[in-house]
Amino acid sequence: MSYNTIEDIPKNIQSKLSKSEQEIFLTKYKLSKKVTESEKLSDAWKETDIEIEKKKSSEDIIEGVFEIKKKDESQNLVFGFANVTFDRDGEQIVDSHNHLIDSDELETAAYLYNLAFRESGEMHEGESKGKLIESFVITKEKLDAIGLQKKDDTVSEGWWVGFYVEDDTTYEKIKKGEYSMFSIQGQAILEDT
Repeated sequence: MSYNTIEDIPKNIQSKLSKSEQEIFLTKYKLSKKVTESEKLSDAWKETDIEIEKKKSSEDIIEGVFEIKKKDESQNLVFGFANVTFDRDGEQIVDSHNHLIDSDELETAAYLYNLAFRESGEMHEGESKGKLIESFVITKEKLDAIGLQKKDDTVSEGWWVGFYVEDDTTYEKIKKGEYSMFSIQGQAILEDT
C-alpha cells in the first residue's frame, strides 16, 4: 500500500502524531528509499522521531509566522509572506518545521511553484480553492537593484504572495480568522547544517 495523503497513514500512527508531525511522517515515507512496506514505515517513523527531537531540543529558535497581511474582501484577495528567510535584523528564520531555507533556495522553489502549480488547496487538501495572482521573492540584491533598500530601513527577505480565493466558503474562513497564515506545501531534501 502507498500513502499519498495524511488520511492514508495508518490510524495507529496518526493517533501518536500531531498534524504537523503527520506531514513530516508522510514526507519521510515518500522520500524513503527502502523497498518493502514495513521498511518504509520503519524508516519514516525513525526519521520523523529525529525531526521531532530536533524541534524539542532547539531553544534559540526564531519561529516563522507568515500571517496574512492584507485582505481585499470585495475581490476575495489575500496577501502575505509565504516564507521569510531573514528578518529585518538580518537573523535567519527557522520555520515552524524547524527548517532553515536560504534565500536562493526559496527563490528557486518559488519560481518552480509559479511555473508548475499556481493553485492553492484548503489546508493542503482537495480541489483548488484559489489561484496565485502575485509573487515576489524579496532579496537584498533585488531591493538594492530597484532602489528600495535603505541603510536605516531594512526589509525582511522572503517570498510575498497574493491569491485570489475562488471558493467563498474558504474565503469566509479567512475573514473569520480561521485561516490566518500561509503554508507552503512541497518536498525537499534536508541537509544537516
